Amino acid sequence: MKKLKNLLLILGTFIPCLSFAQNIILDGYKDLKFGMTYQQVADSKLCTGWEYYQPLNSYKCQHFLFNGNNREATAYFNGQVLNSIAIDILNYSQNRPPFPREVQEVKDILNGLPQKYGPPTKVVCGADYARSNEECNINTTDINFDDYWMVEFLNGQIRLVNSVNQWVILVYSSAKTILDSL
Repeated sequence: MKKLKNLLLILGTFIPCLSFAQNIILDGYKDLKFGMTYQQVADSKLCTGWEYYQPLNSYKCQHFLFNGNNREATAYFNGQVLNSIAIDILNYSQNRPPFPREVQEVKDILNGLPQKYGPPTKVVCGADYARSNEECNINTTDINFDDYWMVEFLNGQIRLVNSVNQWVILVYSSAKTILDSL
């Protein structure tokens, strides 16, 4: 009986750890926390200046620090509080395909997200994102920039999205206000 009790105790301690990453509630990105006001976001060290963009109740930053480089980022607000952050990882077009270093960076991000947050909770592709995990060939050795794709982590709280001949963005969203369309 004592052995069974010990086994149950060990299993009870270990099993929740296996699904821990999928149960994380994301609180923001670095020092930008969901629920912050614009002034708190503006005071963060990740950007040197935010500009208001009225149609989407958002603020854009042309020099947002991500992965050691300046990027364009957008902070979206629900009323007066921050609810998501979109970081431009790559901008490209049919006339200017991604450079090898840019492709490598997307691969590195795609490799790094599962290490931090666990396996993707959803993978979709196609112009309407209708093709599901099984039909999408998104892997870190041969990323297809000729198709639309989205890889979600933490049930949509983190999304890496490719829009053909436009951009690749990384979106961090509050669990309460997941972006359903980009």
